[in-house]
Amino acid sequence: MDTNQIAQKITGVDLVGKTVVVRKSFFSAQYADGDRRFKCEGGFGCGPSSIGRAVFGTFFDGEDARIDRSDIEGIAVSEL
Repeated sequence: MDTNQIAQKITGVDLVGKTVVVRKSFFSAQYADGDRRFKCEGGFGCGPSSIGRAVFGTFFDGEDARIDRSDIEGIAVSEL
């Protein structure tokens, strides 16, 4: 199974606790074809109607990071 498959778009969805797929354009070329799943843990960008953009969470390899909600392609089919 492709770990980067998308189950649904993020429009109108609260992202806290969800595993999402980050857009390829977020990554440098050497990482763009790898596992792009990200577990959302918090931030004002997680709310569906919030004016914030920041989403805090963890990548598949355990790295903690902050991304923008606009960097998210959709909700992943497979969880982290």
